[in-house]
Parts: sequence; structure tokens; C-alpha cells
Amino acid sequence: SEDNIIGTTTQEIDEHGNVKTIITVKNQQIESYTSTDSGTAKNRSTLTVNANFLNDKYSNELTTILSLNGFIPSGRKFIFPKNNTLKGEMLWPQRYSTAVYNIPLDKSVKITNSTPDNTIRSKEVSNSITYGIGGGIKMEGKQPGANLDANAAITKTISYQQPDYETAKTTSTVTGVNWNTNFTETRDGYTRNSWNPVYGNQMFMYGRYTSNIRNNFTPDYQLSSLITSGFSPSYGLVLRAPKDVKKSRIKVVFARRSETYQQNWDGLNWWGRNFYDTKNPDSLSKVTLTFELDWQNHRVTFIELEHHHHHH
Repeated sequence: SEDNIIGTTTQEIDEHGNVKTIITVKNQQIESYTSTDSGTAKNRSTLTVNANFLNDKYSNELTTILSLNGFIPSGRKFIFPKNNTLKGEMLWPQRYSTAVYNIPLDKSVKITNSTPDNTIRSKEVSNSITYGIGGGIKMEGKQPGANLDANAAITKTISYQQPDYETAKTTSTVTGVNWNTNFTETRDGYTRNSWNPVYGNQMFMYGRYTSNIRNNFTPDYQLSSLITSGFSPSYGLVLRAPKDVKKSRIKVVFARRSETYQQNWDGLNWWGRNFYDTKNPDSLSKVTLTFELDWQNHRVTFIELEHHHHHH
């Protein structure tokens, strides 16, 4: 499980039928309620929001820690013209992005922390958020170590895989956060800007002289799963609100920017190029998934589904 509770716990069922975990650290108690819901969008993107609603009498605010666990399909497509074996294209995801919007409904709600926090190039991304009695928050990479605050009560850890891609947080305010996960390079070191005077860009070229274009794209086992199937990111978010807040919403926009890798036979060998095709409606795909947080009843609920298809 992604939640690690530090301290002793007892569980009760509250008046709404929710499981309430009472966490005791050094004779101080806080209450944690867990709620989860999931939604699916038209392009098969999915999002599961897991919330820990923390009721802490030693803090003058309510705190909710969210993990957002998503899946964005890669949308990869091969395009082979009819009766033409001298040309082929692969539409592939160059960037995945996730924008999270915090929408207050009655009282002010703020995003105070979010993770991943900085640019991460490693294949595995792992981060943790630790809440201490009284409201202190500590953000760490990987699993939290022994240097935890003495008041630490609960830790939420998020992790995901991103082979051949890197994640950067590009925006971070109390109302919204944005992360981009961009392709970096292939296993053999080719990038979107690689160039050879004879072969062009060989990024996804299997062979320079292969007879059949259909067999001349890098085989799946040598490609990132973010190209062959899709991206499964996890993000962590800390929300704070006054104790009498009733409801707020989280709107999540998943976007995928795809480029076209094209190979042409030039008479002697294959020649590759990579470009963004503005005429292809599949070059940009966006979906929105919205969840409502009921702070008093400690529930998170998927509420709506919008589909945006951008034609340029």
C-alpha cells in the first residue's frame, strides 16, 4: 500500500460508515479517513484519486493528502500508404502532461505541496509526503528515512516508471500544478534532433537497408512502454482548507502531444525524419476528469467527463 502509518492506530466506523483510523503519536491523536474513486475518459485514460482526510485538533486547518494514479494510452499508430512500400510513419507520444486544478466551492482551498517536485530523469520516480501532528509536511524522494520528524503520523508514497522519458514540474501555485513528461532518447542514444547526412534521423529506424517498411520500425521490445502502451503516472498533492470547508473539486487534464516519425526509401537506403504534424488531429489529445472532495463526510467522488479534441 502507498500509505505508511507511523505510530499506533485504532480503527472505528464513523457515523457515515467510513473507516476512521485514529493515529497516536506521543500521546497525541489525529483522525485519518481514506476514500478512493476512479474515472475513465473517452480515450481510455483513467484516473484513481486516493484521499487521506486528516482531522487534527493540533492544527487550525484541515489537510487532505491526495495521490493521483493515472493511465494515459500512448495512442501510437502506424501509417502505411496503400500500394506504396517506400514510405511509412509511426505516430508516437513525445510528451505526456498532467495539469491539476484546485477548484474551491465554498471556502478557500490551497494546494500547499505537490510531488514529484523537481526534474527527474531516472527510470523510476519515487517520492513521499509525510504529515506530522500539528500540520507539518515533509517531502522526500524514495522512502522516508530515519530522519523523520518526531511528530510524523502518516506517509504517502507515490512511484511510477518512465523509461526513456523525464518528468518536470512546470507550474506550481496554490490553484494548480502542471507536470510534463518528455521523451529524452532511445536506448541506443538517438534523440529527436539526431541527424545523419545519409540516413537522416535514425531514432526509430530498424535497419538502413531492410526490404520491407512494415518491418523497419524499432521492435516493441526495444522501445519504452510509454511508446508501446502508455504512461501510468502517480502524483501527490497536499490540500489545506479551513475547518468549516464543505466541498471542493480537483480537475485533472491529461494531454498527449504526439509526433510523426517517417521513413522514406531514397533509392539506396532508408531516410528518416521526425516532425510534429499539425494536420493530424491525433497529434494532440486532451481529456478532463473531475473529482469532488466532501471534506466533512470524507469522500472523494468522480463527477464528470469532458472530451476535448483539438483541430488546428
